Amino acid sequence: MSPSSRSSWRAVVGALVLGAVTGCGTSDSGSAPDPPDAARAVEPPVPGAPATGSGAAASATERTPDAARRPDAGAPGTDSGPAPAAGGLPLPFLEWVAGHCHVDELGPSAYTFEWLRYEARRSELDPDALWPLPSGARPPWPGSPDATRLAAKLRRQWLDKPASHVVDCTYWQPLRTCPRCRPGQLAARYVAYLPAALFTEPERVRALALLVPGGRGGRSRAFLSPIPNKTIWNMGSGGLRTKQLVDAYLAAHPESVPPIVVSLESRGTELNNGQTEHLSRDLPQHIAETYLGGVPLADLVLGAEGISSGGRAVMETLFDEPAAFHAVALTCMACGKLDPGRPFGFAPEVFDRWADALQARAAAGHFELRFTIGSRDGQKPCSSALYSIFGAHGLFDLVRPPVYTNCQAGKPESEDGCDTERPGWVSYAGEMHHYGLLKKSWAPELEWLLGALERVRQRRAAAP
Repeated sequence: MSPSSRSSWRAVVGALVLGAVTGCGTSDSGSAPDPPDAARAVEPPVPGAPATGSGAAASATERTPDAARRPDAGAPGTDSGPAPAAGGLPLPFLEWVAGHCHVDELGPSAYTFEWLRYEARRSELDPDALWPLPSGARPPWPGSPDATRLAAKLRRQWLDKPASHVVDCTYWQPLRTCPRCRPGQLAARYVAYLPAALFTEPERVRALALLVPGGRGGRSRAFLSPIPNKTIWNMGSGGLRTKQLVDAYLAAHPESVPPIVVSLESRGTELNNGQTEHLSRDLPQHIAETYLGGVPLADLVLGAEGISSGGRAVMETLFDEPAAFHAVALTCMACGKLDPGRPFGFAPEVFDRWADALQARAAAGHFELRFTIGSRDGQKPCSSALYSIFGAHGLFDLVRPPVYTNCQAGKPESEDGCDTERPGWVSYAGEMHHYGLLKKSWAPELEWLLGALERVRQRRAAAP
């Protein structure tokens, strides 16, 4: 392993209280189980097929049999080029968005199929809730007259009244190591928060935050709203309202770097170039090229939040590429092979070298890390062991006394009976490896991640 050369609004949380759903993500698969056939995401659009939604929906692992079926016409940088702007910024990515994305709606997914089964009414949700589309919704064919009209409509609306938007997109990831191999591309899917600054001051948008799911939720749960009157035992009824939380954060911190926040369908193990490449290069590069005019990744501050096995994926990427991210937030991480106590696992000196590499970046002001977990989570021992190793190498202040809050009646101040915060560590009393933890932790976790990206950005800007 060698370091690569590449390199918080709590006032509004009460208004954004999350409803209950299912687990924190205990599956080791990294994505939700396949839905019934009727709920499977549709194939990429076929030329001439009618559009039944405002964006793209395609299987995260679907292969393209030939170039004629690839929905890449009109993408930024292709010969078709962007349509001329009637005024203001050109927003060249709108041509691509119109043919590849659902706009301010969520496309079909395994999780939205579960969510829609509860037959919630729009009137039950907040007016700003994003609504999931039914199975079969798909965008106009890229470059078609419908897509051109949609792009022009979006340009008028987004420039006349700049605001944040959400797009649910499919893009095709080439196999770099063997471009002539068949299949040479696979479809990857994500939901992205586009800040209002992207339509007014795009040069300010220089932060990217990746949300990597665990065994449930996929790309959709982060942006859905929870269905009222459901509990954590109502599988698939929840949502984390990430758009509303990021909007609130930026309103409370107008000086902060506006981020593009991207919720991934999976951690990328099923894609051509693998997990590390997907998280550290492929997806960030796609976002930079599509929405930011090709700004180099080195000019961005890149963060990642991982839930359960998604947290492990983020840390495995850091293990392979210690300079991959500038800020990492881990929620109920399932350690897997990164468990220091695992039999036949990595030798202690391997963890020591990794900790030294991360500490070097933290000492330079280029990296921050935080663990969040429930006090009754079965993954707590391994996360605690990793925290201790990193702390022993200077990444965390292990001497500072913990801060205890929300202590349970009759219990002494301790991590078992109180919510506990240490540098780089937050533990929620009584919570296990399920959605009960996410209900409490998501808003402060997202706030911390966005704040960490801004702190790193400021330190980089102040460096000689």
